[in-house]
Order: sequence, then structure tokens, then C-alpha cells
Amino acid sequence: MSWSRYLLLFACLFGGGSACAQDLVSCPQKQNQSLERAEVFDGPIERRGILMPDLATSEWQLELEQANAKAAKEHLHLVCHYRGVAEPVVLEIPYQATLCAERGTEADTSAGCRAANPASDNKAKDGHGHQS
Repeated sequence: MSWSRYLLLFACLFGGGSACAQDLVSCPQKQNQSLERAEVFDGPIERRGILMPDLATSEWQLELEQANAKAAKEHLHLVCHYRGVAEPVVLEIPYQATLCAERGTEADTSAGCRAANPASDNKAKDGHGHQS
């Protein structure tokens, strides 16, 4: 087990439930090919609607985007780019997934989307969504 997996396990056991949440969709692990980067697209990738993650956390907060996509009967997409592979893997993000993230190190990266846990994600915020 790589050290990044140990860190995730430690965060899961001692840091709270949000680190342990199960991904609803994730970039598949490919033998002899490492994930170079992941992107989240608003709608079909042909429209080139790339959403920017929070650069500090490498997370995409998608509550509003998912609501808009559902109303338009469209889906967000997780696009997985692998080193040395021209064609990315494109995955439809389920409407329930409101948080996507890249995790790990440059040599051992993974990416996935899950349902955000409002109770733990907002516990340090006041009633207006600001950190207290």
C-alpha cells in the first residue's frame, strides 16, 4: 500500500467521515498507466464547458452545477487523462455527486466524485456559509 493510501486511511479513521465517503464515480485504475489529471465538464465535453476546481484543495463543489444540469436534463462529466494515452476516459457524473476531487501525489493520483456530506462540510460554518 502506498503512503498516500495510508494517509487516506488515517484521515478516514481519525479525521472524520468526509474522507471516507464512497465515490459514486471515479477514474478507473489502469495497469501500467497513471492518471495524469482529471477535469469536470458542464454538459457534453464537445461544448468544452470545463469547470475549474478550487486550486487550494483540487476539489469541485458542484451543488449548483448539478441542479442546473438536472433541470436541463444534461449531466456533468468526469474526464480522466492518462499519461501516454491520447483518448481520455469520459464518465457521466450522477446527479447525487456534488463534490469531485483529485487525490494523491503526482506519481499516484486518483480522482472521483461523491455526495458531499452537508453535516460535516458545514459544521465549521455559520448560518451564512462563512467560516466561523
